[in-house]
Amino acid sequence: MYSQRVLEAYGGLLTYGLDMTQYMLRLAYLVVAALAISACQNEQVISRQSFVFGTIVEVKIRAADRVVANTAIDQLFARFDTLHSAWHAWKPGDMADVNAQFATDSWFSPPSSVLSLLKMSKQLFTTSSGLFNPAIGELIALWGFHADELPDSPPEHAEIVTFIEQLPNMDDVEIEGGRVRSQHSHLSIDAGGLAKGYAVDLGIKLLQKHGIENALVNAGGDLCGIGDRGDRKWRVGIRHPDKPGVLASINLQDGDCVFTSGDYERGYDYQGRHYHHIIDPRSGYPADKAVSVTVLHPDGALADAASTALLIAGPNDWQDVARNMGIENVLMVDHRGRLHMTAPMQARIRIEDDQTREIIVTPSS
Repeated sequence: MYSQRVLEAYGGLLTYGLDMTQYMLRLAYLVVAALAISACQNEQVISRQSFVFGTIVEVKIRAADRVVANTAIDQLFARFDTLHSAWHAWKPGDMADVNAQFATDSWFSPPSSVLSLLKMSKQLFTTSSGLFNPAIGELIALWGFHADELPDSPPEHAEIVTFIEQLPNMDDVEIEGGRVRSQHSHLSIDAGGLAKGYAVDLGIKLLQKHGIENALVNAGGDLCGIGDRGDRKWRVGIRHPDKPGVLASINLQDGDCVFTSGDYERGYDYQGRHYHHIIDPRSGYPADKAVSVTVLHPDGALADAASTALLIAGPNDWQDVARNMGIENVLMVDHRGRLHMTAPMQARIRIEDDQTREIIVTPSS
């Protein structure tokens, strides 16, 4: 089709009396432009899935070159597999080695990927007023969440009290250049509240290095997107916390990340009570002040950590924590089914639930 257009343009150029050099330059431009139009028309959404970080990770890329897209996806999943093994909280890998080294009280040089997590965790611990505290890996293990098979019952209250009395935190991690150490005997890093967000950030950057401009990396509902689908924006759903389906949806802007933490994720029931894996470091028990929190932010690692911290904070205290962490877009579901959200988030989301709910909007600060 573009050949006919080029031929028509050829006649027009001669009509204007251009010399051969000018004509060839114009002709070359028209051919390149026509090829670009053809490439856009041939773009398609390429989708692949893999199981990593304990969930289904789906990558969608809108691109004209399927070979480039698949090569990028191959490298992304290979990188995710490496990071999953390195950061695993209780299986052999870099994080397990680092926690073993912490127990020696000596300075050591951790792998670069773990060092990056430690640096981010220290900063996020501070801005979250201690609610995001990856140093409590030993407490999470006490609850039975450092195992493939979950326990039948929670730990004894006395065990929890004993741990809280000697609670480690990220200030107990000392960093000097590329060296780290801790002198707290009970410090053990569990980066589960940050690792997935950081990995998705790295995945997006890897795709961009391959020239990918339109993509969505979705790790079990926690995701980041760049560009769009072509005919429309990437549209994603926020999981309903009480039943199958979607509570709300969001049209992503370029570079948006959406991360949700909820008490419905990994957990077990005992004597009529549900115990989930998001532990409040103040009480030593699973967070019980909210059902779920969704955070929208350009930084996936920050969104991931903030959703955890805000779930722990609950409906009475989340606003100050969000402000300190630099989070403007928040949606929280409390135990009464009410929706708490910031004004910017209200402007971005569409409620898909047919249930009538009370909506409490926090004005922009």
